[in-house]
Amino acid sequence: MFYGTDDGNRLVDETNYPNSIKNFLDKEKNILVDNIKNHDVIIEVGCMEARNMESAIKNNKKYIGIDIVPKYIKIANRIAQKRNLTSTCEFLCIDAEKLDEILEKSKLLKDSRNPLFFFPFNSFGNMNNFNNVIKSIYNIKNSDFIIFTYQTDEKSTNERFKYYNNCNYNNLRAKKEEYGVRFIADNGLNSMAYNENFFQENIKKRGLDLNVKKFADIGIAYFISTKEKELER
Repeated sequence: MFYGTDDGNRLVDETNYPNSIKNFLDKEKNILVDNIKNHDVIIEVGCMEARNMESAIKNNKKYIGIDIVPKYIKIANRIAQKRNLTSTCEFLCIDAEKLDEILEKSKLLKDSRNPLFFFPFNSFGNMNNFNNVIKSIYNIKNSDFIIFTYQTDEKSTNERFKYYNNCNYNNLRAKKEEYGVRFIADNGLNSMAYNENFFQENIKKRGLDLNVKKFADIGIAYFISTKEKELER
């Protein structure tokens, strides 16, 4: 597995971030904070070492971190225990393609009336099967979701190249595919940004409520809802 290795960890080494990525992350956090006000639990999908836990704590929200890498979950648990946050923070090793497993595994989510799931920093684009993740989202009813990812225009692609190149990945290349722009490298990097039209079509054909916001020049946020009142037509 690429993520959880030294090569994968370069993606979250701030010394590798060009200004465009720093701006992306700053604006992403602002959008997240603006949107958690009306939610009681926020769930970070691809949390690594609980990267956005602090935003939840500062806003008096419960926090659930999800990641497929067991090492990250162990580290996040230690951080929460050290800070006496185990009653309001929870960490689960779940594959985003089976995200609906959280309905059985999470204790904090059982008492939630208005949860917000979010995929930070293009964690969505690092997942293998688009359709499986969307299906899993669809199966979690009465919830809101934000997916933060990259635009696919020339500027965004160039800034992604600078970022991944700063990580010193071997034989880095960008591939324009039918559904978006994929970056791959011999080290194991495989990161996709989906075309906006493709993304919107696949969300809407499932009958899900969707709004879109572009931010930080290269970023795009998809706001999805599975709440029944918004699905009624």
